[in-house]
Amino acid sequence: MAVYNIAAVYLNYYKLMKQAIHLLETLKHGGAENVAYNYAKVLSNLGVSSTFVAMDSSAEYKRMLQEQGICIEKQITGSLLDSTDYVFIHSSKNLFRLLPYIRKLKRRKTRVVYIQHLFYSEVKFRILSILINWLCTDFIRITPITEKIVGKYIKIPVSFIVNFYMAKYSRDAYADIRKQVRDELNLPQQQTVVMFSAVFRKGKGLEDCLELAGMLSDNNNIIFLVVGDGPESYLLDEYKGSNIIRIGFINDVERYLIASDIYFFPSKYKKEMLPMALVEAVDTDTAILAVKNTITDFVLDGLTYSELEDAYKSLVEKCCPSGFTHYDEAYAKSMLEKLL
Repeated sequence: MAVYNIAAVYLNYYKLMKQAIHLLETLKHGGAENVAYNYAKVLSNLGVSSTFVAMDSSAEYKRMLQEQGICIEKQITGSLLDSTDYVFIHSSKNLFRLLPYIRKLKRRKTRVVYIQHLFYSEVKFRILSILINWLCTDFIRITPITEKIVGKYIKIPVSFIVNFYMAKYSRDAYADIRKQVRDELNLPQQQTVVMFSAVFRKGKGLEDCLELAGMLSDNNNIIFLVVGDGPESYLLDEYKGSNIIRIGFINDVERYLIASDIYFFPSKYKKEMLPMALVEAVDTDTAILAVKNTITDFVLDGLTYSELEDAYKSLVEKCCPSGFTHYDEAYAKSMLEKLL
């Protein structure tokens, strides 16, 4: 009888929750997909359950969603929209997939929220904005670099919500994680560890990372932890120094950030919107050395470097900045409460 009562309570609670669907291209670890997952976790705490809609999925990502109680569907249907209060669009293609249901959405007064994850040229964005303004009720801007173009073309309400990170580990666990990871890598606890993570492609900064490591190859107190993979992996193969530990691609970057002292972010990738790697580093209170641009100056309060020699000097003199504003669960909850 007690089990039945508990089940009934949960069923009634679920019925009282509002419903959101998240429209994605695929269900796998990636920029938009990880942001959608973080949104779903915060929305659940605000009384909104989530369903993810995408054709393709990886087994690991699907399992992660199911563990959080997130439902999965392969396509949009009228019946799914009948019980939906919020639609979060995470890719421009899904704008077109919603078109057959526009009358239903308007009639039900469903909130349709477009989140711009990708960088578009002004010509493409101007065309896209026509559909956004017609179909959507809200627009989420995630980065300072699109402020002007969004202000110029988007006529529906705009919220500025920086991509946030949901920490896997509590602060109480940091000391144990740091020791565990360093033991796994055979690193002394007192060693200064500089971490770099990226998809290794042009503009992401691997070349600058290796150049900085080369400048410090005679400094036995500093070691570089390089996380990632990609087309420029050959640059690592060609590196002759012994002060780099190569990790490869991993899903749990947070553990390695906790084990590191400094996060190095030299990315000059022109289509970067708001890199989650940088937000993760900020939220773990890791000291950060980042190249100067509009995004890094915003996230890091202007405490960035212009030349690689400046980064070298900061490392040698042990004066890397830290203690920046967190874009974490508390931030996310406050911003989404305003949106809803």
